[in-house]
Amino acid sequence: MRNEQIKNITFCSIMIALILLLSFSPLGYVEILAIPITIIHIPVLIGSIVLGKKYGLILGGVFGVTSMILSFMSITTQAPFTNPIVSVVPRMLFGFIVFPIYSLFNKKIEVKAVANGLTMAVCTLFHTVVVLTVLYFITKSNFFFGADDYLPSQDGNTSLFKTIYLVFTTNGIIEIALAVLVGTPISIAMDTILHRDFHFAKNKKNEKKENMNQENNDLNLLFDSNHQENKNDSTQSKTK
Repeated sequence: MRNEQIKNITFCSIMIALILLLSFSPLGYVEILAIPITIIHIPVLIGSIVLGKKYGLILGGVFGVTSMILSFMSITTQAPFTNPIVSVVPRMLFGFIVFPIYSLFNKKIEVKAVANGLTMAVCTLFHTVVVLTVLYFITKSNFFFGADDYLPSQDGNTSLFKTIYLVFTTNGIIEIALAVLVGTPISIAMDTILHRDFHFAKNKKNEKKENMNQENNDLNLLFDSNHQENKNDSTQSKTK
C-alpha cells in the first residue's frame, strides 16, 4: 500500500513538472485567434486516468493556475483568463471528472484502447465546452483584470460569439484529436507499468477463483456420477 502511494505521488509529480514545462515554454501553446490550442490537457488526462480523481483535481488545478499566471503575462490577448472562474475552476472540474468517466467506459467496453480513447475525447470536449462557455459570459461582463484594454470584448456580442464558435470548431477538434492520438497509448502504458503488481494480484485472484469454480464443478460431477451409480445399483437390486 505504501509503495503504491509512493508510485502515485512520484507519477503525479512528473505530470506536474510536465504541465509546468509545457505551460512556460512554447511547447504547450499554439496561439490562434487570441485563444491558445493547448496540449497541456493531455498530462491532466493521463494522470487522472492512471491515478484517480483526487490526483486529477490536483493536476487540473495546476493547469488552471499556470493558465492564470500566463494570462497576466499576456494580458492584452489573454485578459479574461486572469479571472480564476475562467482559468482555474473549469480545469479543476475537468481533472476531477476524468476518472469517473473513464471508470464508466472501462466497465462498459472490454477493449481498453477504445475505453481510454473515448475518455480522452469526451473529457477534452467537456473541457472545451465549459471553458469557452464561461469565457463568453466573463468576457461579455468585463469581469476580469485589464478589461478596458481587451479589444475582443469591445467588438460586440456577435463578433465575440463568432470568435468563440470558430475556436470551438477548429481548436477544439484539434485538441480532441491530439488527446486521443497521444494520450491513449501513453495512459495505457503508464497504467500497466504503475499498477503492474495490482493487475498481477487481480489476475492471480481471478485465476484462483476460476480454479475453485472448476474444482466445485468437478466435485458436483463426481457427486452426480456416484449418485447415478447408486441409483442404478438400487434399481438392479429391486429387479432381482
